[in-house]
Amino acid sequence: MGLENKRLVKVGDIVSLKKSERKFSKLFYDKKYEVLEIEANNGYWDGSSYITKLVDSDNNVISLRMYETFFDIMYSFPPEVVTTGTIARPVLEERKVGKVKMQLFDEGFPNAILEIAKVMGWAEENKGYKPNDFKNLPNAETEFSAAASRHRVKGFIQKAQGVPAIDRTDEESNIVHLAHAAFNILAELELVLTGKIK
Repeated sequence: MGLENKRLVKVGDIVSLKKSERKFSKLFYDKKYEVLEIEANNGYWDGSSYITKLVDSDNNVISLRMYETFFDIMYSFPPEVVTTGTIARPVLEERKVGKVKMQLFDEGFPNAILEIAKVMGWAEENKGYKPNDFKNLPNAETEFSAAASRHRVKGFIQKAQGVPAIDRTDEESNIVHLAHAAFNILAELELVLTGKIK
């Protein structure tokens, strides 16, 4: 199929993909997409190069990997250029409003999280606890509060003895007391949030 008298598609165009007579994928039918990227040296889709990325009004990015001939099979060629510029869709930052930024926790406390995970692994391997069995602990509120307090106090004693903070460790696990205390506080918080501690 020749390309004479056909408008070339370029990055920034808004295109509409229309069904051809053969019915293959229904994913792209009757929707409009902004062309984000074209895999071609000249920046135009001339039928011999790929369109690699399109984005729809819901910010869904899709990739097309097809030549002109395959495009003819799935859709009427060429795609209809509706307009130039950007398609109307929610700004990405607006879509993030109200969402919990979990990355702040992961990126902010990577070493602390690792130490707490060590506490949990040590308890499983050396104390015989099942994974996350803390959720079934009887009298959990009292037990977790007491355990956290014990580790804080032991840490205070070691501080008074001149022990550097990084070396204020539990005598059994050799993990810092603060990690043990933090685990017990998080465990209590988890059970409060899940309604197991009233």
